[in-house]
Amino acid sequence: TTLDTVRSVVGRDNDAYELVKGYFPQVVTETHRNRQYAIVSLDVDLYEPTKAGLDFFYERMPIGGVFFIHDYLSKHWSGVKEAVDEFCARTGERVVVMPDKCGSVLIRRAR
Repeated sequence: TTLDTVRSVVGRDNDAYELVKGYFPQVVTETHRNRQYAIVSLDVDLYEPTKAGLDFFYERMPIGGVFFIHDYLSKHWSGVKEAVDEFCARTGERVVVMPDKCGSVLIRRAR
């Protein structure tokens, strides 16, 4: 998508969030590595970037932080479910399925 499309949904840029254009994790900077993240939305469709996103943000997320992951139950993007299931098996975290058309899930960091 485009940054303008994202802005039309979430609003204009402000201090509450940062939009970063590019492919994750290649766009990660040292500044990103030094932050904590309380809420992370992953909508990357594929196994590798889903796995990379979970691994990167989880270690920077406090207890109680939340992942929102799109397409977990999608028949088209099976790599998302695979990456999330592996992550949950490794960390002991659990998914909460959202009642939307894409089978999104929440994961609240409990450990």
